[in-house]
Amino acid sequence: MASPRHESKSSDLKKVAVIGGTGFIGYHIVNDLLRQGCSVTVVTRNPPEEAPAEWKKNVTFAKINAQKAKPEEFKAVFTDHQGFVYAAGGDPGDEEFHEKNVDAVERIMQGAREAGCDRAVILGSYYTYFACNEECKFGGELRQSHTYVASRIAQAAAARKIGGDAITVAVIEIPWVFGVTPGRVSLWKKLIDWANSSKPLLAPAGGTAAVSVETVAGVAVAALRARSNKNIPVAEGNFTWQQLLNKVGRTSRTVYPVPSSIMRAIGTIYGTFSAVPGLEVRHFLGKVFTQNLFMDLKQCRQKEEELGISHTEGEAMARMEAAFKATIDSCLGSATLKATPAGAGTLTVFTSLGTRPSMGIKLIPRVDSYTEFQKKYTTLQSADEKIAALRSYKLQYPGSPHIRDINQMLLSLQPVATPVASPLAAVEMYSKSALTMGSTSLP
Repeated sequence: MASPRHESKSSDLKKVAVIGGTGFIGYHIVNDLLRQGCSVTVVTRNPPEEAPAEWKKNVTFAKINAQKAKPEEFKAVFTDHQGFVYAAGGDPGDEEFHEKNVDAVERIMQGAREAGCDRAVILGSYYTYFACNEECKFGGELRQSHTYVASRIAQAAAARKIGGDAITVAVIEIPWVFGVTPGRVSLWKKLIDWANSSKPLLAPAGGTAAVSVETVAGVAVAALRARSNKNIPVAEGNFTWQQLLNKVGRTSRTVYPVPSSIMRAIGTIYGTFSAVPGLEVRHFLGKVFTQNLFMDLKQCRQKEEELGISHTEGEAMARMEAAFKATIDSCLGSATLKATPAGAGTLTVFTSLGTRPSMGIKLIPRVDSYTEFQKKYTTLQSADEKIAALRSYKLQYPGSPHIRDINQMLLSLQPVATPVASPLAAVEMYSKSALTMGSTSLP
């Protein structure tokens, strides 16, 4: 489905750099800019061997690692560009989230200012929408407890400080994004596979805002044209977790509730054995994930109207529904509901630790000695958990004399293990107890 209609508020936008232009959202931003007659420089670490057909005329590639490049490298790329879009930030679970969200943006802004750019757009997170809202009852806790959220706030502040009066900086506050980018596996594949299996579905209280990838791209380009200097929330719908599970399923199914007390227990247990870079697991699972992370849809439409974007509430919801369908089709194709063989796996509780569910939970043992690590390691059940714990020990103690033992243990596990489970398909503990002990939350 096409991006929202918008009228140009500034006709001087001719050449734009998109950092992360080959990514999920960046791809759509590049296409939107091309449709509006702009030339685009895609900044990426790995330029594609074969660019999309529609890119061959007015797209050039700059092979740069945005997280490592110096300001003078960006200055050279940005010469003769009016502005740039930063679509390569770090998400929860990414160990380099601060470097990507703050350090890289500082260097990019310095290079852009020296090159004479006058506008920038940063793709941010909707966590700042809540964290900076005085009326949000858990906003303060978001800022104080989660370093990822703090990095997003610092990102905008640093960009605007360097930009000063010379460069406007619009920050798009993005919730869960649905849609399809050619050649990329959907971020939501594990969620959709589960929602369309015959496994029982469980979800806690709470929910999230969501938006189509085309709308995010349209708002980003409109903000660039208008030289916006604001935070711009973008959403097309609010859904409880139960509603969302049925939105990404081809058939409507019963979603069993997970009590808040169980979510707090899960947070405590996972907080003991694991860490997700950028998030405090206990607080997030126990207090944040069970909230209605809903955005004011009327306010979102008002912000878009200020940028010259025109669409009705019905058009926005139609775009959201089309994005859901496209995402499902990209994951399942013509597949239908599959039966689960008897005894194959357990239930899965629907949880998420960020906007990019492809980022898996990394089990990082909080230990002071190898002996303590061994004790905790023996309590892990699945091969996935054991592999994650072993890898985490290697990261935490690269010079340990036990690394050889760790490598041997990894070698024995990896041939038969699957990748670490995504946060969207994690937390099987409650599910196992529900099956074996007859939890009262399953009627």
